[in-house]
Amino acid sequence: LFSLPIFRKVMRRQHQEGLARVLCFNLAEGSAIPGHEVFPNGAQATTVLCTTLGRMSYNSKRLTEAVDVEPNTWISEPALWGQWKRAGVLITSTAARWLELDVTRFRSILPAHADNRTRDIICRYAALFEEGANKLGPGLLDIAVDHDDLEARDKLVEDAASNSPPDFRVTDVSKTSFRFGVAQL
Repeated sequence: LFSLPIFRKVMRRQHQEGLARVLCFNLAEGSAIPGHEVFPNGAQATTVLCTTLGRMSYNSKRLTEAVDVEPNTWISEPALWGQWKRAGVLITSTAARWLELDVTRFRSILPAHADNRTRDIICRYAALFEEGANKLGPGLLDIAVDHDDLEARDKLVEDAASNSPPDFRVTDVSKTSFRFGVAQL
């Protein structure tokens, strides 16, 4: 679960039990045989996935070739921070398992179970993610496709943790939505 940079950062902090409770209250497990379509292009994302076993293939018309998805890969992270329609197709290549994080429940439980600083960092990250997503426009995908993308997300996490002003108090992450909108995706 902690391969997603924002969760890894928050879990390193002293008050990590709040985020652990938020995640545990919202997790379900999925599995499928080879060749199963986990989600189609254009579907409204209501969950974020973290692969745990097996391999999958992600393809989008925005890519020149399909991307192999290995265990511990987060899929559809944009759905955590705003309205998101899947930008590609995810198909299992082998028997596979994954965890599903329900985004609506995550957003509703976060304020009650995470300490203020954790909430502030997560909400600041969501705002920075939205800003970056709006710059990318329709170039944003369901997965981080390369090392540069992962490094950019790590940098957003560091910025969220270090540059969050003391009076920055966003407690409702569900207010975030990407300006380019789901209709364009």
